[in-house]
Amino acid sequence: MASATTTALVDLPDAALLLILESVAPKQLARVCLVCHDLARLAREEALWAAHCQAAGLSRSCSVAEERAKARYARHAVQLCCECSRPTPYEFKLLSRRLCEACEMRHPQKYLLATARQLMNTQSAFQQLSSGQQKALLPQLQSMEIKGYRWYLRANAIERAAEIAGARGAPEARTAAGDAGERADAGTEGSEGSDAEDAEADAALAAEAGEDVAQEWEQAAAEHSRQQTPKAAAKAAAKAAARAAAKENKKRSKLQARERRQGRGAAPQPGEPSPSRGRGVPMAHARKRASASDHRASAQRTEWEEEFDKLVALFGDGLAGLSGLELA
Repeated sequence: MASATTTALVDLPDAALLLILESVAPKQLARVCLVCHDLARLAREEALWAAHCQAAGLSRSCSVAEERAKARYARHAVQLCCECSRPTPYEFKLLSRRLCEACEMRHPQKYLLATARQLMNTQSAFQQLSSGQQKALLPQLQSMEIKGYRWYLRANAIERAAEIAGARGAPEARTAAGDAGERADAGTEGSEGSDAEDAEADAALAAEAGEDVAQEWEQAAAEHSRQQTPKAAAKAAAKAAARAAAKENKKRSKLQARERRQGRGAAPQPGEPSPSRGRGVPMAHARKRASASDHRASAQRTEWEEEFDKLVALFGDGLAGLSGLELA
């Protein structure tokens, strides 16, 4: 039986290879040039790149009539948006990549900008860092200035903050595990030592005092228990009565509050104590009046709120006018 023979790709005729390369996309065709000299020679054929230029709607300029089709397509390719592959005159500065306005708005998780104060006041991994770690991280991030404010790429800042938090959490977890193990070992050793000491002490007492002393102690303990039983019973009864009174007071307080909400309840009598202030009722049921300091704190605006108002005045509602794009 004849043995099967294999044929390498480069062993095919040039015409067959050109037919294969005609169906290859421009990016992959450029990579074929890096495989070997034979494939590079065919992948640089003018007819292949002229077809791609024609498909992209590129016309030959009169000033560069001698320009090869591959160079013309390469000049066109660097102007394409990295998301939708459409020509755009804009470049996202922080990432140095072509990006159109529509794709910037369509992918806020990638291209959203934020100020330092905004990063510190919004819920994210960056906010969980300490103030010292935040100040140390900000100079390491890429930033750009827009209308007098320093802006950072929010996704990049959160990613770096998560890396720092993860690197910090691993040593702490190992330290906590080591401390727990040491405490467990120490507790085991201490319990074993205390048990041995108690056994030795019991043996010494039994040897010195004898069985008579032990019997006297048991009788004294039984007598003490009989004397304390009425007191303990009275104390337990008093606790049970206090719990029942507190439960009844709580029910009465809820009933009066429900009647007041429905507009048919009567106010407490002058001599009757307020049920919400009774013993055993949680103070949470009573409405607490806000203090003057609370009023002042609520009236004062935070630095981030003041900054956000200024940003809204500059970029519009929701910072819709904010963009990290620049003309390339």
